[in-house]
Amino acid sequence: MLPDIVYDEGKETRKVKRGGEIKWRNYHIYISQVLSNERICLEEIDDDFFAVFYGFYKLGEIIGKDKQLKELLSGIIYIN
Repeated sequence: MLPDIVYDEGKETRKVKRGGEIKWRNYHIYISQVLSNERICLEEIDDDFFAVFYGFYKLGEIIGKDKQLKELLSGIIYIN
């Protein structure tokens, strides 16, 4: 079993529920079922714009009006 990830004091965190979602501002936002029971961090970048992290890995971004996680590209580059 891996140790729990500890975020800096004062950071906004949420525990991912069994179904893979978090509750944020009275909305259920799907993150990933793989992260069930893990803590993620929401870091405010701008007014109503948050970056979502699992440890040091950035999962994506939440824009308040959209109320969903905008995932980042995988970062994999395919060369023919």
